[in-house]
Amino acid sequence: MSKQVITEARKTPERAWLGEVSAVVLQQSLRDLEAAYGNFFASKNGARRGPAMGPPKMKKKAARQAVRFTANARWSITDGGKLRLPKIGDIDVAWSRVLPSEPSSVTIIKDPSGRYFVSFVVEVDDKPLRARVVREPDGTTYRGAGQACAAAAASAAAARSSPSRCDRLAYQPVHRARAPSTP
Repeated sequence: MSKQVITEARKTPERAWLGEVSAVVLQQSLRDLEAAYGNFFASKNGARRGPAMGPPKMKKKAARQAVRFTANARWSITDGGKLRLPKIGDIDVAWSRVLPSEPSSVTIIKDPSGRYFVSFVVEVDDKPLRARVVREPDGTTYRGAGQACAAAAASAAAARSSPSRCDRLAYQPVHRARAPSTP
């Protein structure tokens, strides 16, 4: 149905600008809108758990903007490390890391200050995070649930002082060195 709606809308002179973007992106936008209204009506009927949801809000140009390209959109990463998007062209990307596997979709995000970010969906091995042990100078030892907090904070003391950055790891004291008893 969405293909028919998009195709018919592209044929009208008022909406000819829809032909300037990939059809896959328009279909993704319609799916997102359908899911938003589905959640809203399920919330109103009591079929959805949790607090009542309000109706979907229209996107604002000044707010965060995002566009998602799935594999059907025929996007690719070139040999030179550029991101090739349909009807847009090649985009220079400042890579922060090597992708662990072939991405299945890409999301381009523009924040309100005009910065662009690229996010990929990749498949990774499902293995537990390694525990991280930190020893303080006072002898206190902390054990964390993974490496995410290690990147966010340099020491366990910094991790405890900014729990918003490490709220999932919940560093807990494991051992505190005791002062030697004097006879």
